[in-house]
Amino acid sequence: MSIEALLHTEIESEFDKLSTMEPGSEKYRTTVDGLAKLMDKAIEIEKVDIDCKDKAAARESEQTLKVQQMREERRDRIVKNIIGAAGVVLPLVVTIWGTKVSLKFEETGTITTQSGRNFVQRLFHKK
Repeated sequence: MSIEALLHTEIESEFDKLSTMEPGSEKYRTTVDGLAKLMDKAIEIEKVDIDCKDKAAARESEQTLKVQQMREERRDRIVKNIIGAAGVVLPLVVTIWGTKVSLKFEETGTITTQSGRNFVQRLFHKK
């Protein structure tokens, strides 16, 4: 049996004893004082149990929140990496495509259009 169960059993037995005693006697007062102390201890045990359960629930909710934040941070990193890669790849692809189209348009070997010159300059830029 747990201590809490034993304490409640003792409190019940003390109440049973009180019902057979004569109110106002010294033994009655002593039993009431002992019963009050037992009740105080039972209340303290319940407070400790409730506090323990509240702390466990708080830890669990905090852990759930941290896991959710980690997931959101991971998504943010993935999106930022995709945006960064697209910022590098897309201009390069557009420049290469534009150069290819310009060269196809200007099959004679000289690039006569301004857009064709811009694409070639972007592709072979001098630093």
